Amino acid sequence: MGRKKKQHIINDSTSNDVLFPKEFGRGFDKLQREQNDGYIPKASLSTDGSKIYLPQPHGADPVEIRIYEESEWDALYDEQEKNQSSLEHIRMRGDKGKPIPSYDQNGQGYCWMYSSCSALTASRAKQNQPYVRFSAHAGAWVIKKGADEGGWTGLAGPFVEEKGLPTVKEWPEKSMNGQTYNTAATWEVAKQYRPTETWIDMRAAAYDRTLARRVLATLLFNNIPCTGDYDWWSHSVGLLRWCRISAGSWGPLIWNSWTDSFGTQGMSKLEGSKAEHSGAIAFRTPMAMAA
Repeated sequence: MGRKKKQHIINDSTSNDVLFPKEFGRGFDKLQREQNDGYIPKASLSTDGSKIYLPQPHGADPVEIRIYEESEWDALYDEQEKNQSSLEHIRMRGDKGKPIPSYDQNGQGYCWMYSSCSALTASRAKQNQPYVRFSAHAGAWVIKKGADEGGWTGLAGPFVEEKGLPTVKEWPEKSMNGQTYNTAATWEVAKQYRPTETWIDMRAAAYDRTLARRVLATLLFNNIPCTGDYDWWSHSVGLLRWCRISAGSWGPLIWNSWTDSFGTQGMSKLEGSKAEHSGAIAFRTPMAMAA
């Protein structure tokens, strides 16, 4: 990997110019818009429209993997560093020895689908499958019927599990031209890239599908890529790693969809209150195929 650059860290002292740049969109929508589509039947707004009332989030436990105690995290992190074996390391050599490029949502509100693209891409790299670039706009365009609207990772996950995602060969990157590319042939190709196993809490409404903090850490220590929604940011991102920020301080390493110009080659560590996610899912074992 060569000389490692100092990681970019987002915490409560980070400038808003970094967190909310004008040239990049985020993508969480107001709940009433989703309610019109029937996606969030349990959400409600205050009478003055200033507050959102949400049900208590659920934490969906993974199966067949022991959930690690926090006392084990230091050793697990050190082992990944020693062996250069985390999804961060794998991403940095996943394109024929070069870093896999970050995605670019192009200032539109589809981050909630781009986070799934990042997770699927990382999962393929873990299995030494050839790097292919997925078209997040394809899935988001279909779900939103062509509208540029926000959503949640819990909305994208079930769609990706059922239909997969096409590559940019079938649906050009950042294209809103679904009238041309939303074809049976496009989605037949997409089926080949469906994950064969996901962890999504289907008991909850789409906006409320999440994973408990220790579960998220456990999955990432096992190199199972996840996605994370962050209410404070109105944004959804891929998650590559559970990181020790400083002694006793832990948080996720995110893979953003704002090009490699963000953070450190598109990545950043979240610390403190900024590390508290509001939604999360995980993808495991996409189908192997030649590209």
